[in-house]
Amino acid sequence: MPTIGIKIYCPTQLKRGKVGDLGVCIIFDDAVPPREITLDPSELFFVLGAAKSGTTWLQKLLDCHPDILCTGEGGFHTFIDPLTSALQRYTDDLNNRQAVFGEQTFVPLEADEADDLIANFIVRRFQAALATHEGPEPRHIGNKDPDHGTNIELMARLFPQARYIHIIRDGRDRVVSAWHWLAPRRERLKAMASPKAPYFKTIHEMANDFAPKWAHYIRNIRQTAADAGLAYHELRYEDLVNRPEETFGAVLEFLGAEAGRETTASCLSEASFDRLKKKPRATDQTNTADPSRLAAPLYRNGRIGDWRHHFSEADSRRFADATDGLMDELGYH
Repeated sequence: MPTIGIKIYCPTQLKRGKVGDLGVCIIFDDAVPPREITLDPSELFFVLGAAKSGTTWLQKLLDCHPDILCTGEGGFHTFIDPLTSALQRYTDDLNNRQAVFGEQTFVPLEADEADDLIANFIVRRFQAALATHEGPEPRHIGNKDPDHGTNIELMARLFPQARYIHIIRDGRDRVVSAWHWLAPRRERLKAMASPKAPYFKTIHEMANDFAPKWAHYIRNIRQTAADAGLAYHELRYEDLVNRPEETFGAVLEFLGAEAGRETTASCLSEASFDRLKKKPRATDQTNTADPSRLAAPLYRNGRIGDWRHHFSEADSRRFADATDGLMDELGYH
């Protein structure tokens, strides 16, 4: 394996006008010529949406496009959360030392310096995906993760020139999908239950918990995108199912990618929901010998209105009431 050197300009440097574009230079050893990758910040994009809303399906569709590389969940925020805490502790420590010893060599971190460190980590993750990518160099590079929506204020600050794609699904169907997906893990979830990760005995308990959180997630993304002036595109899962060519074509046009009928049809065929359902899923690595711990299918049936097999009309109304009007606003009746 050749050694790899990386030179990266941070998106926050771009925001402050220090660099003309996002430069990523991957330098291999002498036996391999250098490969230079230059991206405009607007060519970066993030796919977000509440879990079990079709984010993975949309990611797979986008990744089938010849000009697009859309990576799956990279766990960015699992790393960023403790990093943010560490940066705050570092600043607090410098302030304490200043109070004790007086003048210090190092001043506390400015907010944009901390943002640079966090953004640089994400850019390096994109670089890792590019370094192993086979085929033509993609013009648009993105990442899918529901956590981008949970942390939308941070993402908007770090990548103000990126594009954001938000997929929304009927919250009741989302609950049903999550309930079935979590079924094989239910006993372990019960043992690991905490205030942040409650255990639900019934699907109705889950629905009562999910409804206000789902509503807040969607409203916060919409408000942040508007306040920050983000390039933002919203689509419905139901439209992707019922009018796939039109709906997916609009996503491609939003990214500035080729959206001709042939290209769109090819992506929809290669990453069709039925085809993805047939792909085998790996077993749960914590205990592969126990059949009860097999990983639940990531793609179950994708049906619209499946909630009617689990909830009464009264249950549906309670869910809608818990969203403080969002269900009605979105037209989910």
